[in-house]
Amino acid sequence: MSKKILIGINWLAAGILTLVLLFAAFIPEAFLNKENWVQPPVLIIVSIGLLIIINGIRKGVDLMTPKMYRWSLIIVGALIFMAQLFVALSFIDVARADSYFVREQAIALARGSQVWQDYFKIYPNNVNTALFEAALIKPFLKLGITQPWPWLNIIRFIWIDTGLLSGLFIIRRWKYWRPAALLLMITWLLSVPVYSFGLFSYNDPLIMPMALNIIALGLIFKNHHGKIRWLAGIGSWLLLALSVVMKSNQIVLWIAIFIILVIGSFAKMVDWKLALKWLVGSVITLVLFFGMFSGIAKNNGYVKSPDQSTPVTSWIAMSLNPQTQGQYNGADFYSVRSAKTATEKKTIANDKIRERVSEMGPIGLTSHFVQKLGVFLSHGDFDAINLNQQWVKAPSEFSSHQDSDRFWALLVAQVGYITLLLGIIWKLFTTRKHLLVTSLLSMFTLGLTAFHVLIWEVEPRYALPLLPIIMVLGTVGWSSAPQFSFNTSRRVAVSGLMAVGIILSTFSLIQTTNLQAS
Repeated sequence: MSKKILIGINWLAAGILTLVLLFAAFIPEAFLNKENWVQPPVLIIVSIGLLIIINGIRKGVDLMTPKMYRWSLIIVGALIFMAQLFVALSFIDVARADSYFVREQAIALARGSQVWQDYFKIYPNNVNTALFEAALIKPFLKLGITQPWPWLNIIRFIWIDTGLLSGLFIIRRWKYWRPAALLLMITWLLSVPVYSFGLFSYNDPLIMPMALNIIALGLIFKNHHGKIRWLAGIGSWLLLALSVVMKSNQIVLWIAIFIILVIGSFAKMVDWKLALKWLVGSVITLVLFFGMFSGIAKNNGYVKSPDQSTPVTSWIAMSLNPQTQGQYNGADFYSVRSAKTATEKKTIANDKIRERVSEMGPIGLTSHFVQKLGVFLSHGDFDAINLNQQWVKAPSEFSSHQDSDRFWALLVAQVGYITLLLGIIWKLFTTRKHLLVTSLLSMFTLGLTAFHVLIWEVEPRYALPLLPIIMVLGTVGWSSAPQFSFNTSRRVAVSGLMAVGIILSTFSLIQTTNLQAS
C-alpha cells in the first residue's frame, strides 16, 4: 500500500508537469508576457530536433569505451568550469529591487554600520539574507578588496555546481551513469538560468541546489555508519536550516521529507528509528538557526517594527488578484502599506482576501490558479533573462546586442526545458525503482508549487529550486526512455519533414528577430 502511495505521488507530479508542458510548448506568452516569443510550431520543431540529437548522443555513448566516456565527462566538466569562470569575471550586474537593498545593506553591515534601511522594517524576511551577504563581503574588505563582486560571482557558481555534483551522485546510485551523467553535464553547461542566477546577488542562487544536496547527504546518512553517517546527517540539517531561514517557503522541503520518511518507515524502506533521529536533529537545528540569526540581527542593530512590516495576509491577498495572475502588484502592496498600524494593515489585507475569493467563486479561483501555475512553471528560463538587464561590467559585444542575445537565450532555455519536461514526465510515470528519493523530489515539487499557486504570490524565480530536480529526473528520463531508430524509407521521410520544419522555423525566427530589431 505504501509503495502505491509513493507511485501515486509521482503520478500526481507527472500530471501537473504535463499541464505545465502544454503551457510551455503552446502558450508561454500567455504568462508574464514580458518577452518576444517565437511561434509555438517553432518551439515544437526545434524541441523535436533536440530530442533527435539526444537520441544520437545516447547511441554514441553506447559505442564508447569506459575510457572514452570518462574523457567525455572530463571535457564537458572543463567546459563548464571555463564558461562559468568567464561569465563570473566578465559580468557584474547592477542590483535592482530586493537585491539592490540587500546588497547595499550587506555592504554597510560589512563596514561596521548598524543603521538599517527602512526597507528591512517593511520586509523583515530579507534581514537574514543581508546578514549572510555581509558575512561573505566582510573578509574581502579586511583583505583590502573593495570590489569583491567577481569573487562573489565565483563563489555563487561553485555553490550552484554542488547541485550538479549531488545530481551526479544520485545518478550513479541509480545506475544511470551512462548516459545520464553526460546528458546532465551537457544540460548544465547550456543552462541559461545557471549563468544568470550565478550573477544574481540575492538568496535564490543559495537555495537553488539545496534539495539535491540535502537528498544526497540523506542517502549517505541512510546507507553508511559511524562518523560518515553523522557528518552527513549534520550537513543535511545545517543546509536545511539555512535554506529555511533564508527563504521561508523552503519549510515545504522539510514537510516533504517528513511525509516521505513516515511513508518509507511504514513500507520498511527506511528504519523508523533512523528516520526519527534525522527528524529530531533537523528540528533542533532549525530552532537553533532561527535563534542564532535573530541574535545576530539584534547584535547588528536590527529592531523589528510591527507597524511598518507587511503582514503575511497582504501577500496572500496580492496572490488572489486575477488582474495580475497573482504576481507582485504595487497597488496592492501600497494599499496595505499606507495603513499606519499592524492591525489596520491586517484588516485591509483580510478584507481583500474575502472580497476576491467571493468575487471569483470556485470556477474563477480554479481559472486563477491555472494562470498562476503557468506563471510559476511555464518559462524555462525561470525569468532569468529579466533579472540582469543593466551591468556595471559586461563585454561590449554583449552590451551592443543584448536584446537579440536575450531572445536567443530564451529560445535555448525554453526548448531545453520542454525536452526536460518530457523526460521527467516519462520518468515519473514509469519508475518503479528508487521510489523513496523520486517520490521525495515529486513531493517537494508538488509542495512548492501548491504553496505559490494556491497561497502565496508567484514569480518564475520562486520555482528555481525545482530546476536542478527537473534536470536530474529529466536526463534520467531521457536515459531510460526507449531509443528510436528508423529504416531507410522512414529516415528519408523524417529527414524531409524536419528539413521543411527547419526552413519554416528559420523564416519565423528571422521575422521575429527583424521585428525585435525594429
